[in-house]
Amino acid sequence: LSAGTFLMEGGEIAAVSRGTRHGGDISLHAAQSVTMNSGASVAASSTGLGNAGNITITAGTQFLSQDAILSTEAQRASGGNIVIQAIDSIRLIDSQFSTSVQGGPNTSGGNITLDPAVVTLQGSQVRAQAVRGQGGNISIIAGTFLADPTSIISATSQFGLSGSVNIQSPLSNL
Repeated sequence: LSAGTFLMEGGEIAAVSRGTRHGGDISLHAAQSVTMNSGASVAASSTGLGNAGNITITAGTQFLSQDAILSTEAQRASGGNIVIQAIDSIRLIDSQFSTSVQGGPNTSGGNITLDPAVVTLQGSQVRAQAVRGQGGNISIIAGTFLADPTSIISATSQFGLSGSVNIQSPLSNL
């Protein structure tokens, strides 16, 4: 999807794979900004042997997520990645970004990458998780990173190797 300004209030954009092929990718491109709120959801998932699709959002100057969900999930394969790029800011308010893998030890969770000048998390979660496989990695590249105490950033695996959290920011408040 491509637009000057992208506003999503409620609703869902989803790509689902149930077979052996890779799940569908979702790509949003906005020249100005992307805003998701009021329960909006963008999801790429796989219930079969194919990996979950990727979610890529290029948000122009700013990305705002308020009470919204971005997720990739694979039940038997590896997870998809979530990449969000914005020139100025990425702000999450009461929102969830997650990659999740339920599969075996040879699977890996999807990675999450946030790349703006400023990242702000308020009551939000950024999670890359796996059950038996390797957890995904989280990379936040920002000039300023601010997160309130109720926000969670986690890259874990219940039984496998956990992923990593890499925050590249000269100014951060955790």
